[in-house]
Amino acid sequence: MGEVFSYICDGIADSFLDLMLNRRTLRIKVMQSLFAYEQCKEADYLLACDCVESYFEPDLNSMKVQDRTLLKEQKQVAMRIFERRFKGEEMEPSADSRITEAVEAALDLYKKQTRKDFDFLKKQTVIEVEKITTYYFSVLSLLEALADVAAADKKVNHKAFANNYFVDALRANGEYKSMVLKLGAG
Repeated sequence: MGEVFSYICDGIADSFLDLMLNRRTLRIKVMQSLFAYEQCKEADYLLACDCVESYFEPDLNSMKVQDRTLLKEQKQVAMRIFERRFKGEEMEPSADSRITEAVEAALDLYKKQTRKDFDFLKKQTVIEVEKITTYYFSVLSLLEALADVAAADKKVNHKAFANNYFVDALRANGEYKSMVLKLGAG
């Protein structure tokens, strides 16, 4: 019985080293990143809308009197054009170059921001996935440390835990030891 259990524990320890990441954990990380990306896209859309609106704010530093109703109308037209262009509808440029400029600037801002967010989240996802391996090795090395504490405790008998087959298999595994040292997880 003890030999079979030892063999299974050796196999488990080896499989931990071969496949440290399970699919569920990866799926969770990917779904978190996808959700964050969708949130960023919504925020970038609102930033682009603010960009269009800022083009048609009255210039308070100007000495000329500005027609606020014209600015309001231009802003409404620009927002309609922006929303239609954002949805992918082809439209011919507006007769007013300022409206066209505002819409193009907003679309460009949206594209740049979403690309920037995508790149950032992609890097963060890779970093988080790499940390998962470190966390696994930290938990496994915690088992070793707890077994050492159990062996050193003289008040209570923890012999079963201190001499656990799985912990012994971990201690005997050279790959595991090198990965713990490499990752600084011990």
